[in-house]
Amino acid sequence: MLENLILIRDFLYRWFLIGFILLFVSSLLYMIGKDFSAELAQSLFRMNVEDYHRFMVYFLGLTKIFLFFFVLSPALALHSLIHSFNKKNN
Repeated sequence: MLENLILIRDFLYRWFLIGFILLFVSSLLYMIGKDFSAELAQSLFRMNVEDYHRFMVYFLGLTKIFLFFFVLSPALALHSLIHSFNKKNN
C-alpha cells in the first residue's frame, strides 16, 4: 500500500512540475506576443481584443489555482503521510 502512495505522490509531483513549466512558458509567450495573438484570435474566432486578453488572464489564473490546490496540495499531503508512516514503522 505504501508503494502505491509513493507512486501517486511522485506522479502528482511530476504533474505539478510539468504543469508549472507549461504555465510559465505560456505566460511568457503571452507576454511577448500579446498583440499578435490577439489579432490572430480576432481574425480566426471573431473575438474582441479585450475579450481575448480577459480570457487569457482567466485561463492563466485558473490554471495556477488548479495546479496549486488540486495537484500540489495532495502531493504535499501524501508526502507528509508517507513520512509519518515511515517514521512510525522505523
